[in-house]
Amino acid sequence: MTGLQCLKRLWLYFFLAAFSLAFAACSPGDRGWCRGAGDYSPLPSGPGTGRLAVAPGRVEAAAPEGFDKAAAEKLITELFIKDLSYPGGFVVAAYADGGNAAVLSPELTNITVMRENGRSRLLEAELNIKLSKNGKVLLEKTYRQSWRAADAPGYEEAWREVLPRAMLEMRKDIIAALSR
Repeated sequence: MTGLQCLKRLWLYFFLAAFSLAFAACSPGDRGWCRGAGDYSPLPSGPGTGRLAVAPGRVEAAAPEGFDKAAAEKLITELFIKDLSYPGGFVVAAYADGGNAAVLSPELTNITVMRENGRSRLLEAELNIKLSKNGKVLLEKTYRQSWRAADAPGYEEAWREVLPRAMLEMRKDIIAALSR
């Protein structure tokens, strides 16, 4: 696999994570995406760095038909809290209880979905994460990707394999920013 192919695959992981987070709360007819944070298992990584508060997730993207924005925002928040609370990780607090903790603000800024044979396929996604502490921005990064319908992975692969790897990459960026 060439370096360019590896880079493309890595970006696919990031953006499928954004799609998985938001579309999981979509219409009940799409059973594959209708999951909760309890179904998610984070991959292990190095130790966290102190306390971290997670602000409520936001969806600023134009939503596809049948998309439950409130449920998606709740799921985004719950997944980041669960991911960052992995054993040996951060002490994660709700935003209001964050105190002097660093605050992570996740925001889904773009999502484009195509329905094909009764199944939804992600065409484009963009997720922005912002990490700040005491008014200073420690990390602000946008993960974005678009791909052809034929390249989009299925529901189960996205939830069990792609989402945990993408969340791990974002967690590593967060740990690196807090360690500086």
